[in-house]
Amino acid sequence: MSAMYVARAERTRGQCRLCAKSFTRGGMARHVLACQAKMAGGAGTGGLLVAIRDRPVGSYWLVAQVAADATWYDLDELLRDIWVECCGHMSCFVVDGRTFTDEGEDADWADDPASMAEVISETVGVGSRLRYEYDFGTTTELEGQVLATAQRGALGAVEVLARNEPLSWPCAECGRPATAVCAMCHQVFGARCWYCEACRYLHRCSDSGDYFLPVVNSPRVGLCGYTGPAEG
Repeated sequence: MSAMYVARAERTRGQCRLCAKSFTRGGMARHVLACQAKMAGGAGTGGLLVAIRDRPVGSYWLVAQVAADATWYDLDELLRDIWVECCGHMSCFVVDGRTFTDEGEDADWADDPASMAEVISETVGVGSRLRYEYDFGTTTELEGQVLATAQRGALGAVEVLARNEPLSWPCAECGRPATAVCAMCHQVFGARCWYCEACRYLHRCSDSGDYFLPVVNSPRVGLCGYTGPAEG
């Protein structure tokens, strides 16, 4: 069962890394389709454009290009690096009833288990939807869709073309931008528990220990021991 997630639904914007223009999540998905077609490289790369967002709110999102030979491991590594990795937890992708995991066909807990070593472009097509889960205890859930075939070569196995700008969380005491979130209240009670540096010591949990985690640009903010992405 997923941990309680209390993020707000917010129309976050992000910058296209191909042309530097700014759009909301929906606008970016449409924009990238046209923008990447203008880039050098031409059609026929065999790669795919994929949009991924957090569940259920959708305020955290990215658009990425996966190369023709990229595997589910490659996409898993990207999501871990920028969004979820904290303690080496297990993860999986679910696509059309198949579950891609590190255990492959030995994952007796999964429906129609398969290996993350499989090539993404050989297992999905344009319009395919996917679900991603990291940490089967305090779970971070993502969902995505294949938008189109790529019209340019990717820089690496998976290239992020756009990503949401950081959300602004108000301090529960004074309303200034929050820098820390109480993981105890966030995970267990779903309470409003975001604080600036000056007000965090007023929070009741401070008397029994330091449960604060930094506010970072990730759907895993405030969960488990997550302190921030490896990049971006």
